[in-house]
Amino acid sequence: MGEAETVPANRTNGPEGTSTSSSLSEPPFDWDELIQLVTEQKVIPVVGKELLVVSIDGKETPLDRQLAVWLAEGLGVKQDRLSPRFDLNEVAAAYIEGGGGPWKIYSKIKQILEKRQLTVPEPLHKLAAITDFKLFVSTTFDSLLVKALDLERFGGASGTKRIAFSIHSPLQDLPSEVRRLEAPHVFQVFGDLSSSADYAVTDEDTLEFIHALQSEANQPKILFDELKHAPLLFVGCSFPDWLSRFLVRTLANRRLLPPEGARFIVDRRVRSELSLALFLRRCKTEIDPAGDPVAFVSELHRRWLELRRQDRPQQPERQAAVKMRAGAIFLSFASENRDAARNLKGTLEDAGLDVWLDESDIPPGAAWDLEIQANIRRCSLFLPLLSQQAAQRPEGYFRREWRLALDRALDVDERVRFIQPIVIDELKPGSDGIPQAFWGLQWRHFPLARPSQEFVEQAREAIRALRLREAGYP
Repeated sequence: MGEAETVPANRTNGPEGTSTSSSLSEPPFDWDELIQLVTEQKVIPVVGKELLVVSIDGKETPLDRQLAVWLAEGLGVKQDRLSPRFDLNEVAAAYIEGGGGPWKIYSKIKQILEKRQLTVPEPLHKLAAITDFKLFVSTTFDSLLVKALDLERFGGASGTKRIAFSIHSPLQDLPSEVRRLEAPHVFQVFGDLSSSADYAVTDEDTLEFIHALQSEANQPKILFDELKHAPLLFVGCSFPDWLSRFLVRTLANRRLLPPEGARFIVDRRVRSELSLALFLRRCKTEIDPAGDPVAFVSELHRRWLELRRQDRPQQPERQAAVKMRAGAIFLSFASENRDAARNLKGTLEDAGLDVWLDESDIPPGAAWDLEIQANIRRCSLFLPLLSQQAAQRPEGYFRREWRLALDRALDVDERVRFIQPIVIDELKPGSDGIPQAFWGLQWRHFPLARPSQEFVEQAREAIRALRLREAGYP
């Protein structure tokens, strides 16, 4: 399955690409039902390769397509032996037919992905940001969804639990029911990246994994019990007709008729494979008619955020900023990193330090600007939280705070380390989107904004020194 794209009522692709008539209608997608189920934390998304669109040399390209090109190059498979839109399955088949050892395919893919530092695709960021999703089922073998969750929910620190189904290794299962999970979990039903042939690359691999999943002895019981009773959202899985039917039936863990719960599919192949679409619709499966999983996730994220804003108490106007005690620590952060900022604030306050951060989401006004400027002049330490999300934000109030702090630093004795940047995720030193002046300072790397004890002691000494100077002591 891929992006849910339904077929217009008067057109479909028949055998050999011929056009045939169709009675398939296109009812509107039931967003209200889906959003309601999501906010009730009932939905389990099943995530596929169509969401993995990565930037290679400045060009957006599907990861599976690019990986097929890299694999062909790595294995010495000449591309003129392949079809114009060859995939991993075709490259693997050509390599084996040419006398290559199958085991090398898996180790080569692992080498390729470990060598390249791929940026997490934006759709995965948005999916991970929907915090009502606690369990994700992944049909791919990469770690990008796990990285997206770590970045969105843990400031880049490792907080997501990753479980992979294996044909050869001991059975792994969820530790508990979904409602009891404390951390987000990603269950990779077709294995995860390794040097051995224990993840699905070819169609035959995928068939073996599905066969093993259907075996009662191999089946992760807690996972499948949860899948049996939860509404499933298939997004961008992009499997052929026969495999899609097996996958939906296997993960639903029950007969598709009569329906016992909601199922939603966003998949490109549904549009081009009419018989599959008709089968799924007759099994009471909701199909997104737009046919674009990337656009679907963006819209899902937008609607979810909008509903969350409506549920928040209304604040008609921004109150004056809470007065900051002179010498306190000023935390500056992009809104996406609020949880990390709160973690740091809590740690520093537990050590007896005064910390100030902006907890409001209401747009600033003139009075607020003046208070922020005053607080930056009063603080003893200015701690900007640097992250990949902040670097990617072209605008944000935090950037004004950064400029104000850099302006004040011009008047501060060079021996006083007034600005101390803190990197909270995998942001690389010197990255664009961050003031280069920050990289020239002594920055720290504290994943999830958890500072070292040495840093806490230095902060305590800096505040003490400032207050002594204010009291007139040398």
